[in-house]
Amino acid sequence: VLDGAVLVVDAVAGVQAQTETVWRAIRNTDTSSATTGDGSGTNRAAHGSHAHEPLPALMFINKMDREGADFRHAIDTVRRKLKGSNPVVVQLPLYRKTNHGGSANGGGGGGKSDSLGPEIVAGSLSQSPPDGEFIGMIDLVHMRAIIYPDDAEDLSMEDAVPSVISLHSNAAREGNPRLIETAMEARRDLISN
Repeated sequence: VLDGAVLVVDAVAGVQAQTETVWRAIRNTDTSSATTGDGSGTNRAAHGSHAHEPLPALMFINKMDREGADFRHAIDTVRRKLKGSNPVVVQLPLYRKTNHGGSANGGGGGGKSDSLGPEIVAGSLSQSPPDGEFIGMIDLVHMRAIIYPDDAEDLSMEDAVPSVISLHSNAAREGNPRLIETAMEARRDLISN
């Protein structure tokens, strides 16, 4: 029985043909075609007793560290190509601008700080990505930045501890209300409380 799905979307290419095929399969609510012999349909076999409902899905934007990665483009292709999708962004990418030197996290890792600094900029759903290196993300649920260590590729997983920075940046303030609004739309009972 399937309870949900995770789709991986390429940050450079966006939604590809195989992603569309998987999306159609998990959104298929047609219970008229029987494969089980009891007339319950293929979806009932895969989705259990909730065959009339599409499967819930999470999407992960992969390859953000690649040349040409564009978070906004990836989300736009999800909206355009995956019918019935309503992508709700829970994280935004963080970049270190290329025209600034120095370390984004104070040279260390695994620490806490109280600001991002002028060389660190958040990605946006309304603008192209800045010229710079992908270094982490803004968690819109917990309102914090997570920045990978500069030398993370050379460290073991246990030693590659990111810096976590509480923040109330413009990018976080822009993304967080949309997240809350979508949650409220999905759960009308929360509005009355």
